[in-house]
Amino acid sequence: MMPLRNVLLVAALLSPGPPWRADAAKFQVHVDVSKTPNAQPYVKPVKALCEEWYPRINIILFGKDAPLPFKELHIRFEPKVEKCDGPNCIEAGGFADENTIQINFGYLGRMKDDYRAMIVHELAHINQHYRESPGTGWLVEGIADYVRHRYFEKDLQPKLLELDGYRFGGSQVDEQAKLRKQGYLFGYTVAAPFLYWLEMRKSKGLLVALNIALRQGSYSPDLFQKHCGAPLDTLWQEFIQPVANSTMHN
Repeated sequence: MMPLRNVLLVAALLSPGPPWRADAAKFQVHVDVSKTPNAQPYVKPVKALCEEWYPRINIILFGKDAPLPFKELHIRFEPKVEKCDGPNCIEAGGFADENTIQINFGYLGRMKDDYRAMIVHELAHINQHYRESPGTGWLVEGIADYVRHRYFEKDLQPKLLELDGYRFGGSQVDEQAKLRKQGYLFGYTVAAPFLYWLEMRKSKGLLVALNIALRQGSYSPDLFQKHCGAPLDTLWQEFIQPVANSTMHN
């Protein structure tokens, strides 16, 4: 009779891994540090991170049977990365375009947060691979931060996050007014908890429905009415009501 220890070992080897590992052999991750040789220590951990989270994010956004959008991922460490809107450019920690993520190596040493969380956010953009649709930027960034904060950093709660300087009760009157009226348009860490709240309180399948519509180019704000039972702006007002009431009484 085989010893129990060996039985357990065989069982562990034969048992299926987590579902997001299923497609790990069906794509390749290439990490390029040719422009930043000092980034060599990042190669293995970044490659491992992408091999785990690229298929995992795909399941989160589109469901377990959705194919991966790309067979290859390219991660390039750059001396500097900038995002430009016309002539205006700002330095960024990372940037995703199609199947490539550029990482600002000079920025990593100045980051207060775990650099891996930034990469997870950018990986989410690669998984999204949406058709262009005007007026959806807030949702694109909100979903990417939803993935980052709920599943990787695990600090997301179904209430407004006081991150990135967006705070009710602050001195920025115009900003407060915008937050109260249509704050979800700020995207990122404002839209992310809103989406989480909608999933928890209104519609469990909302995130996947939104992602499929965005990928197909059929997204409309009417999806919120369909899945959550109320218009988008009405849902936002319900979401922020506890925060708004709190600041009114302070």
